[in-house]
Amino acid sequence: MATIIRILPDDAINKIAAGEVVERPASIVKELVENAIDAGADRITVEIASGGRDRIRVTDTGCGMSHDDALLSLERHATSKIRSADDLWDLRTLGFRGEAIPSIASVSRMSIETRDRQSSVGTRVDIDGGVIRQVSEVGRTPGTSVTVSDVFFNTPARRKYLKGTDTEWRHISQAITGLALAHEDIGFSLSHDGREALRLAGGTIEERLEALFRIRIGDGAILLQSERQGLKVEGYVVAPETAKKSASQVIVVNGRWVRHRGIVQAVKDGYGGLLPKETSPSFALCVTVDPDTIDVNVHPSKREVKCSDSRSVYRAVADTVRSAVREGGDIPEWTTVEASPIMINHGGRADDETLTQPIRYGPTISGHSVASDVPAGLREPLSFDDSQIALPLSMQEQDEAVRSETEPDGVPRQPQQRFFQLHGSYILAQVKQGLIAVDQHLAHQRVLYDQAVEHVAGEGSTAGQALLFPGTFEFGFNEIVIVSEVMPFLERMGFGIRDFGGNTIVVDAIPAGLESWNEGDLLRDIVGDLISERTAHLDLGDRALDPTAHYLAASYARRVAIPHGKAMQQEEMENLIDQLFACSEPYTTPTGRPTLTRLTLEDISRRFAP
Repeated sequence: MATIIRILPDDAINKIAAGEVVERPASIVKELVENAIDAGADRITVEIASGGRDRIRVTDTGCGMSHDDALLSLERHATSKIRSADDLWDLRTLGFRGEAIPSIASVSRMSIETRDRQSSVGTRVDIDGGVIRQVSEVGRTPGTSVTVSDVFFNTPARRKYLKGTDTEWRHISQAITGLALAHEDIGFSLSHDGREALRLAGGTIEERLEALFRIRIGDGAILLQSERQGLKVEGYVVAPETAKKSASQVIVVNGRWVRHRGIVQAVKDGYGGLLPKETSPSFALCVTVDPDTIDVNVHPSKREVKCSDSRSVYRAVADTVRSAVREGGDIPEWTTVEASPIMINHGGRADDETLTQPIRYGPTISGHSVASDVPAGLREPLSFDDSQIALPLSMQEQDEAVRSETEPDGVPRQPQQRFFQLHGSYILAQVKQGLIAVDQHLAHQRVLYDQAVEHVAGEGSTAGQALLFPGTFEFGFNEIVIVSEVMPFLERMGFGIRDFGGNTIVVDAIPAGLESWNEGDLLRDIVGDLISERTAHLDLGDRALDPTAHYLAASYARRVAIPHGKAMQQEEMENLIDQLFACSEPYTTPTGRPTLTRLTLEDISRRFAP
């Protein structure tokens, strides 16, 4: 019986492989330049004609090839980069499959001129549609030149899908940008239709960034440089105020120009709430990790990589961006200073006992020093002097003892009024270059979220207070599944909770200081939040955190945080602000809302302009 399964001829195999490797002229440029880099070149010249459709020539000063190696390079799966499949997990070169040269040759007219340093004469190989036409000797310096002409001449269906010259040229320039960024020690030259478009000398990463992206570090661009536990991050990000709706974003991982949505998200998260709405940050990033931890063989053209420890990469990138943006930008910070107590009049008598009692919603806000977490941007008392007009807020007079104190020269001491509360909702503070307004509810959300994250991640624990009358709660099927899943996290947060059988649980303790329990309504609200947020597939907060822990912490913080309309004493406001700026991301809530806004002196001056 005749078989219907056949072995494809070599010509068809090569063209199929070319369809995976050679997407467009830029793919050819990328593969040839990567080979030049692997050859140890210190200078690479790329010449393009008609967007690469007519001609591509890549010349390098690398090690070159002997006569026999030049011929072997045209065989499929012939490579000098690996010896066995095990080598795929420790790749330190860019090319390794041995498909690029034969695949490119099968859909173009190619010539290879090469000479190694041991040979006195070079070799030239001419290939036409994958068929070797001529092999000859040629005089040349050590290194390799590969010329590719008439791309897709023998596959017209592929050629007609190429875009215009300008589009293909743009893709080529992007490919060279990524490769040049990854290898700042190599000189690059790029020309199009005889006109030089780029010339780069080998140098530092900062010089390469400024030359490639027409930026100036310190003037709208912030340099990134960090290394920890074998994971290195270099590059730049734009200052938050210069972010635009459209952005140039380049990612290089272990020398490969790749796409990686996780790294893009890590950069954005690193800004916290500092990016204006509807903007994207331009950046160029080089990430170097242990080759054993990434898989570069997940995409035919190696345009994507897969990280086995993606959380570490995310955290390294986000932390690097966060630190660099805060150090390179004008971010309001302050430290704790001694301040005179200020009483807020919320309608009661001056001697009303409630005015002197801490307001507690959720765990008590306790003061602590955050000096080690604060850059030296605004380490000065936020006090008003005699020349400043007090804000028109209803404030209780300080006690007679404080008012009677005087300076040594007899001048009455001016109280340090660091914070003012507006309408029981916003905390106002003078900073070095203007005024900030902090939303007390959103700020407390961020504080509680970070505390809850520490607890659910097992990095700390909080004490629970026993309930006088334990509560028994029955849930629906979908709800009890959620409760069972988050029960260990709730216990770390200070809840005493246990399974009572069926769809019933018993709660006999809640976090100390929690005043929003409301006979168990808080727990039911949190469970409802978890169900609705997961159904909506919300992507919130810290992407390196377990999703269940994130949703639980975010819901708890939102439900328990100090509400609007609640008066706060000076000490409470001060403690809240200090705790906010000790958080990992003080400028936004877990759901991305800003916790504060700033009004600069320039903004105020414009309000009074004639």
